[in-house]
Amino acid sequence: MRVKHTRSGLRIPLLNANDAFFYGPITIGNPPQTFLMDFDTGSDLTWVSCRCKANSPQCLRRNQFFCEGSYTCRDTSKFYEIVYGSGSVDGNWMADKICIGPSFSGFCTDSSQKFLCGRSVNGDLADSDGTVGLAYNFGTLGASPLRFIFAEPYCKHKMFSIWMGKSMEHRGGELTICGANPSRYTGPIYWVPILRDDPFWTIRVHRVAIDEFTIRKFIPDEECDPDRLPNIVFTLGPGLNFIFRPRDYKAFYNPTQCSWLMFGTRHGNRWSFGTSFIERFYTIFDFKHARLGFAESI
Repeated sequence: MRVKHTRSGLRIPLLNANDAFFYGPITIGNPPQTFLMDFDTGSDLTWVSCRCKANSPQCLRRNQFFCEGSYTCRDTSKFYEIVYGSGSVDGNWMADKICIGPSFSGFCTDSSQKFLCGRSVNGDLADSDGTVGLAYNFGTLGASPLRFIFAEPYCKHKMFSIWMGKSMEHRGGELTICGANPSRYTGPIYWVPILRDDPFWTIRVHRVAIDEFTIRKFIPDEECDPDRLPNIVFTLGPGLNFIFRPRDYKAFYNPTQCSWLMFGTRHGNRWSFGTSFIERFYTIFDFKHARLGFAESI
């Protein structure tokens, strides 16, 4: 994986894991230990497999961080459990240097950066070595490396951007730290303010429609002909209509087999825009101005 350092930020290639997770490299410690991590915009917490328990096979199958192998690592001995919708991780908080990309990228924290040493991994989590939290609200634990990186003078733009290619086309993705990559999108960037009092990257959806009809119109699960399915239109502001084509919200394998790429949530009237949305629209997460930017992905 070739990481590129440009004036518009650090560009990190990502691996596409079945359109569900996108993995990229980081290093931890001195000397650096390299890991392939899931970058998660829905959490500000960072964890890596470490000192795995013998009865946690999901932890043992991952690359593990060894605190003893880093002369700057510090074990706080404070236990914590991270609970996700599909699983959990627990262990002690540690502190050490974290670099996004390889250690020579320069996009690094100091050795006081906290992360969870995940000793027990449970449930249906990503197969990466751990997770880097990229949520908007850094929280009281301050466990996102971006808090430190965005405070550095070399970070000209306090933002990160994500481009994702469809796994069906055997394309990966790209994470840009401290900037955006104009070669990954076309046309203008449309900016939408986020809700500042929400810990996540939350925006207000003004309207959702299926062509001329409301979202309540039924789309059959068994319908696998993209020519017979409608577009879905998300209105995120005055004149800001984002069109989802059938191939954006369903994966078509053959004329009789397909699956949904959009799912409901347990949070009432909330929508969760995941990889299928970002594959369609290049997405910029702007911390400084508390907004999201969307452009037509290339």
